[in-house]
Amino acid sequence: WVGLDGVNYNFTGDATSVEQDGIAAQCDSGTPSYYAWYEGYPSDAVEANFTISPGDAIEASVFWNATAPASQRYDYQLTDVTTGASLNTLQPCGGSCHISSAEVITEAPADATTGDILPLADYGIVNYENLAVTDRSGQRAGFTSSDWKNTEIIQENNANQILSTPSSLYGGLAFSGDWERAS
Repeated sequence: WVGLDGVNYNFTGDATSVEQDGIAAQCDSGTPSYYAWYEGYPSDAVEANFTISPGDAIEASVFWNATAPASQRYDYQLTDVTTGASLNTLQPCGGSCHISSAEVITEAPADATTGDILPLADYGIVNYENLAVTDRSGQRAGFTSSDWKNTEIIQENNANQILSTPSSLYGGLAFSGDWERAS
């Protein structure tokens, strides 16, 4: 997923809101399903009304739209480049939005009841390309710009075992995420 505010305004990792969209895969009794979604956390995720298939190329973005009505300032855009299917919706902030961070993340979610990290499907490697952040003044730059603070996030399970790792940034505009283990 890509999003804003996944790390709170003082970088403690305890976000009170996340405006995000992306794709997800899950298995039910061994049968995989794939879908696109958007979410203004802490509100629930909303599933897009189209199908995602393994190997599809996806474009995703979340913008704070200062020109939109005050009650609808987050612009969620996600396109399956392979099929042409897309979603584009303006939504309100889901919590106490600070617009203080931007993220590109591959992760296994936590169980809503226990908080335990769910098993991460073996996706092998995922590539993220043409990454950029646009700040409030309209300045656009890659992730390695001196204008941004970069933080590498490595997902671990509850036993501190690594589940996925990001590669180094390539030219400030690309990186890959590598699957390490399910749980």
